[in-house]
Amino acid sequence: AGVREAGRDLLEGMLSAHLLTAAFALKHARFQPGARAVFFGAYPAYVRVPGFGAYAAAKGALEAYVETARKELRRQGVQLVLVRLPAVATGLWTPLGGPPKGALAPEEAARRVLEGVLREPPPEVLEL
Repeated sequence: AGVREAGRDLLEGMLSAHLLTAAFALKHARFQPGARAVFFGAYPAYVRVPGFGAYAAAKGALEAYVETARKELRRQGVQLVLVRLPAVATGLWTPLGGPPKGALAPEEAARRVLEGVLREPPPEVLEL
């Protein structure tokens, strides 16, 4: 929805799905030293497009939160990985007429994410 059409429900839903879920997961998780948590951000250029304002804002908030949390949790031996994927062929793109050319199949995206986040040492930001 465009910025003039987006209602409070959409904005709250996006923030809940991305920022608040991560915040509560980090607050209540019982991490052991060496633990790794993975969060999915977004390439800003891909999501800062008309109709995606609420999504872009929620992803931006998530990335800022994870960056800050990483600094705090590092002292406890917990590693946070932020993943930025290229376009993946999912329903997210339906409002724009479908996924862009060259979008990854979900299975390929999952394979690349697993391969990347399981590296030693894990990257702080994994850009695929």
